[in-house]
Amino acid sequence: MSNARSIADLLGKAGEFSDTEVVLGDSSDTRLFIPGVGLDTNLATDNSSPVWNASTGKFTFSPVGTGTNVYDSASSLPITGVSAGQQAFAKDTNRLYIYNGSGWYSVAMINRTPTITSTLNAGYNLDSNGGTPTTITILAQDSDGIPLSYSSLASDSASDLATITQGTGDSSNVFTIQAKTLADILSAGYDSSGGTFSVTFTASDGISIDTESSSFTISFSLTYPEPSGNVTNSTYIGEATAVSMQRGYSVDVNNFVYGVNISNVTLYKWDGQSFIDSQTNNTPSSVTIPGTKTNSHWMAPAISIDGNYVYIPDTSNSTFIMKRFPLTTPYDISTIQSSDKSSSSFSTGGYVYSTSISSDGIYMYVGTEQYRLTQYTMSTPWDPSTMSETGWYSTSSYNTAYMHPNGGRALLVSYGSNNFVEVIWQTPHNLGSSATTSNAISTGMTQSLMAAYSYDGEYYWIGSQDGSQRIRLYQFN
Repeated sequence: MSNARSIADLLGKAGEFSDTEVVLGDSSDTRLFIPGVGLDTNLATDNSSPVWNASTGKFTFSPVGTGTNVYDSASSLPITGVSAGQQAFAKDTNRLYIYNGSGWYSVAMINRTPTITSTLNAGYNLDSNGGTPTTITILAQDSDGIPLSYSSLASDSASDLATITQGTGDSSNVFTIQAKTLADILSAGYDSSGGTFSVTFTASDGISIDTESSSFTISFSLTYPEPSGNVTNSTYIGEATAVSMQRGYSVDVNNFVYGVNISNVTLYKWDGQSFIDSQTNNTPSSVTIPGTKTNSHWMAPAISIDGNYVYIPDTSNSTFIMKRFPLTTPYDISTIQSSDKSSSSFSTGGYVYSTSISSDGIYMYVGTEQYRLTQYTMSTPWDPSTMSETGWYSTSSYNTAYMHPNGGRALLVSYGSNNFVEVIWQTPHNLGSSATTSNAISTGMTQSLMAAYSYDGEYYWIGSQDGSQRIRLYQFN
């Protein structure tokens, strides 16, 4: 038939059909009805023509190279009416096949591994002051052009030492590592030396991955923050009672307050931070001070900034010996050991009412009953057997003088008038430099004897040995 034409020619859409069945002369078949087209088995002579099936009276149109057909299984791949170059994907084998004119051949599917192109440091030191976080940006490429996803996997210790945050959207390849505070890592069981953890960063195309790893270290150079104001501009916050600490105070980096009870040779530790947070009283923990006294009383303990030692004066009303007690677990008074170092005997103007130590372990300040604040220098830091007197300051009528460990200011408390003042020196650790004294402030208590600054420099404490054994909290404005 000279007028025979291919179905594809008639439709003008040779590339838009895939295994489309075309029925001729049967208007009841809704798949596709094209009237007036002659039947000619020679129609199937080129790749764009439908294939005639004489037994069914149907043409099956199978254009070449116009897409990939999907089949549930490899056994379902057609063996007739297929043209060379046609592709098919079988779900059961998860493989791609191509027809070469005589049969189906499996095509090797190769996924090329993505590559991280950014160069990471082998190690990073985190800002231990909780300031600037460390930012890691992972740059990667994939030769297959597949979009990549990013993730990180940290070692177990990471959750104790830092917070790791991944960006979202276009920034999902950016990771921010923020060091936790000293208080956080101490509560997790670490000491002030900090710790190290590792992080493995991954770029993935869903099948293959590339990784890069780095270590992160946090360590603390412990210092005492300078108080944020002065007592003239401060506000009374609240009062706790029955604290049992008749002599002291010393404050650690977690704002726990340490003191002693002179009647039962007991060292106390009271949760000052809890009271700061909620003004709710709490019962202090306690431990018996090990060893024997040379003089009449244990008084006025001080704890080293790293929590490894408690220093307790063994004092009479005229002399004292400073003794050092190791803690096998930092800040945990239940692990106190017998004294391992002692000073010589020093003359005093009365009992020792306060002790403080600088963050470097060089300077020790002792406030005594008879209106004197004395500076001692330890030639070997933290070792009281090497301490010698290097200066003193008259506190006038104030019995207790608690020096801030930074050596630049002190709280002075009067047992007689129940007032307190603050003295600020022009030059830290130089008691001979010029000093200014604030106006006197009433303690609101009787038998006032104790004082200390909070570690963070935001608060201070004033205490009494009266029957209620009170401790009052003030905040710098």
